[in-house]
Amino acid sequence: MAGLIGDIFNYILIAAIVVGIVYLFMNVKRMAEGFEDKKEEFEDEKKEGFFGGVVRGSGHPDCLRTLDSAARVLAAFQGKMSSVEEGAEDFSELQIILSKLACLKKDLMSPSGIVEATRYQPYATAHDIEPVAEITATCLNNTIPSRDLDIAFGKWRDRGNQLIRRLCTASGLKEAEVRSVEANFKSAWEDVYQVAKGRCLQTVDEGKGIALVGGVSEPGSVEYGPANVYYGGWMGQI
Repeated sequence: MAGLIGDIFNYILIAAIVVGIVYLFMNVKRMAEGFEDKKEEFEDEKKEGFFGGVVRGSGHPDCLRTLDSAARVLAAFQGKMSSVEEGAEDFSELQIILSKLACLKKDLMSPSGIVEATRYQPYATAHDIEPVAEITATCLNNTIPSRDLDIAFGKWRDRGNQLIRRLCTASGLKEAEVRSVEANFKSAWEDVYQVAKGRCLQTVDEGKGIALVGGVSEPGSVEYGPANVYYGGWMGQI
């Protein structure tokens, strides 16, 4: 009898140990899953920064949420380019131009001062004078000459208008639709251009001897030495 009771006790003890191990394993698994979720949320917050939505994956092209008129330009051509073979390529390039404008606005309006959104944008000789991330970097340091800024925006404007004219023909848009697309592209371009002029260009208030950046006085010397700009966490010397 005593042996039977001992065996039962041993079975109960083994069962309790097994249940305890399973319970511990499940809790550790839940803790690990919770940690991964928190990690993903933290990474998303880092990418999100302080302005707009997430940098990547926020519609097509990237950063489109910062430029509503650009979205309307693309919507006018969706599923309508079938009359010429070049239509798809023209549409793809127009998307890239609008993506660069939208991401440039996002970086320039972010108080973090980090080159983040534009560092993902590709360089294209057809419409770029230099990578847009480099333009962003010099803008954030207020070292870009006014002429260079005008040339960069001029190329985006002229190439964008050329692509739009070809796409309007390929899509068979009516005259009123063409005017609407052209007006939306002009609005998107001017929006970002005004933001860039206010954020990037430095003027001098000679009466006070101080630098004016974006219309705001900044005490100190008008001449600036080398400054650091962050490329998504990496510090580059400009």
